[in-house]
Amino acid sequence: MFNRLINFISGNLWHGSRTCQVRQKYGRNPHPFAVAIEAIEPRRLLSATTGTWTQLTNADPSGGAGTMLLLSDGTIVVQGAGTTFSWTKLAPDNKATYINGTWSSIAPMKTARLYFGSNVLPNGNLFVVGGEYSGSTGQKTLTNSGEIYNPSTNSWTSIAPFPLSTFGDDPTVVLSNGNILCGDIFSGTTYLYNPASNSWNQTGTKLRNDRSDEETWSLLPDGSVLSVDIFNPGHAQRYLPSTGQWVDAGNETVTLTDTNHGYEMGPGTLLPDGRYLQIGANGNTAIYSPTTNNWSAGPTLPAGMGADDAPG
Repeated sequence: MFNRLINFISGNLWHGSRTCQVRQKYGRNPHPFAVAIEAIEPRRLLSATTGTWTQLTNADPSGGAGTMLLLSDGTIVVQGAGTTFSWTKLAPDNKATYINGTWSSIAPMKTARLYFGSNVLPNGNLFVVGGEYSGSTGQKTLTNSGEIYNPSTNSWTSIAPFPLSTFGDDPTVVLSNGNILCGDIFSGTTYLYNPASNSWNQTGTKLRNDRSDEETWSLLPDGSVLSVDIFNPGHAQRYLPSTGQWVDAGNETVTLTDTNHGYEMGPGTLLPDGRYLQIGANGNTAIYSPTTNNWSAGPTLPAGMGADDAPG
């Protein structure tokens, strides 16, 4: 799980060099390119037009970075490196470019965390839950605590803890109604968090009691959530918000992960034609058609490359 992560920002790619474990979290944010990022020393932008990297004029004053998210107001909030409370914010200049952007500190989280679920909510607030590592000593705790950051007041508010004793760094997805679908690291149970009422409710149990640890969850155009099983290789399923149930989403025609790749998974993304591309940990890829509920083999990655726990 040692990879670089990248993020589309206003048609560009954001790059951070990697010196520690990094992980992408999948969820639906208001900005079409907003993705939770964990990286080190954010410093360059890649232009999607020219394919060239540009050095940022100003470096992050914290000296390193963890989770990074693009907020709906166009600023980028960046957690400090490691298990930490601290965050900074990068604001674009008056020409709407980040190259000459300005850095500032924002309020620290109440709990130091590393590798956790995170999403930008429809109202612009930032939701975080869990943490594989947490606390002042950075121990592996799989904490179930969470909090919400309000950019307008520059403050964090603790939320009701996840209903189970552990959460860690499971996938989280914001649904169209604003609720957040969250997985369970050890079982197939899933839960919904309602930010308006600060409450949790259990929803559908995943097929085959598939646990959500290390999985890629993606919001499809119809509002359902696609999950490719990792610990039941070859299977996939979708969560239907209208019924609160998980239903079968067909079988991949190629193997995407295995024990040799630590039961990790690569990134997944929607294609312009509505299909979904899942990149495997082992270099294989598969394409899912929501209209037919069928999978087909995609092209393999070049030069024998793999994508275990990698971004896209």
